[in-house]
Amino acid sequence: MSFITFLCPIRNRNIDYLLESLANQTEKDFIFMLIDYGSEDEYIAQYKKNAQKYSFVECIFIENVKEKFWNRSLIINIGLKHIKTKNIFITDADLYFEPDFFSQFKNNFKDNTFYVCVVKRLLSKKDNQLFFEQKTHQTKDTLPEMTAGICASNTSIFIEAGGYDTFFRLWGREDNEFYKTIQKNNIPIEIINFDKSPIYHLWHQLENLDLPEGWLELIHQHEKENLLSIKRNNFLNTNIANYQKNEQLLCLKYPFFYHIAYIYQYWYDLKTGETFYFQQNFDTIIVQKQKKLSFFLSFLNRILKKIGIGYRFIELEKFEKKQMTFKEAKDFIFYFILMQEQNIADYSVVIDEKK
Repeated sequence: MSFITFLCPIRNRNIDYLLESLANQTEKDFIFMLIDYGSEDEYIAQYKKNAQKYSFVECIFIENVKEKFWNRSLIINIGLKHIKTKNIFITDADLYFEPDFFSQFKNNFKDNTFYVCVVKRLLSKKDNQLFFEQKTHQTKDTLPEMTAGICASNTSIFIEAGGYDTFFRLWGREDNEFYKTIQKNNIPIEIINFDKSPIYHLWHQLENLDLPEGWLELIHQHEKENLLSIKRNNFLNTNIANYQKNEQLLCLKYPFFYHIAYIYQYWYDLKTGETFYFQQNFDTIIVQKQKKLSFFLSFLNRILKKIGIGYRFIELEKFEKKQMTFKEAKDFIFYFILMQEQNIADYSVVIDEKK
């Protein structure tokens, strides 16, 4: 059996450079396990080609999750159920390992120790190019507490800790929370930073995260509550169900608070096994006819505009009946699923920004 499994959660990412760097390792006593969580078909085809090209690559494809929120914690936990090696190394799609990295890592590895790897970040697209041309390039070392996502230990350490907290999704601090759990469990932590055979993080264009409003504050609060709790939950028992589309159509429309209340009432009236289908459109909402006061305010606004004053009067009633924005609808869906997750057997979210 191999010494360790490199575990890589992925969705729609190119891993050619990562696999090339692993194939060039001077020591090859490892498995690379790719766990795909809803990639597009073109990426899935490429991953399958990678598995044919490199004998050390194994692929697990989680089906019917393309329309689910990205959840790195859940993917790692799925990997923990499949890994057969004694040790595990959590990696990232954008890494590049120098040829002697794994040999040096294996020689320094100790049981019952949690390893966090410092990575050298290439800072620009130009630095990527210079790096592969073996020319001078700029890098910046990540701080250990900020790079806990690249970590390794005995597989049993991850399992005994209860896996990763699946509350964290989209983007958000699952690595930091797990790192602090390891600290709380009094497991020795060592920092891996091999100057002569480092790990590089290739530059890539940052994704537009477009996180729900208040989400970062919420996950920080959740992380604090985890640290204060006497016993951490076990997050390894989450199952993936198949999605079945229903026929009931619900949406948010004016008056919004009425329809929010209606959706929740409909939800709580559902019987076990029943479903509903939520589809939000963004047709213009017809507001009440303007009152006499609004004509007067419009008249004042025209005068203010003529004399060059930027201040404007807004008719309050018209302002309160504005159309729901695209982001507000997305945020509502996200938080609805988040708060009701224990009661949801399965869900699917499709966003078409063209409509």
